[in-house]
Amino acid sequence: MKSIQSNIGFGLGVLCLVLSIYVVFTSRSTQQAQLELQIRQMEINAEMQRRQTEIDQGANSEKFGNSLLQEMGATALKNKDIRDLLAKYGYNIDASSGTSSPTKP
Repeated sequence: MKSIQSNIGFGLGVLCLVLSIYVVFTSRSTQQAQLELQIRQMEINAEMQRRQTEIDQGANSEKFGNSLLQEMGATALKNKDIRDLLAKYGYNIDASSGTSSPTKP
């Protein structure tokens, strides 16, 4: 009986060792995959920040552009050359308000 018990005990010990080695290699593989995903997530976050910066710059440019067009519209009421220039690029001057607006093609 003792030899059967010792054989079963030895077999279970070997099985535990094999399973432990399997778990170690599996966890290393999982850690590597997790590291790769974290790196990819950081790249995505950096790209999103870059795009948000571009959007913010565009909003600032639009704000500046609108102000510039309004000033040019007010000046165009007094200056025919500026009025012609704005008309050339599709902006009509409203004489009552002194603002410019794009014409619809």
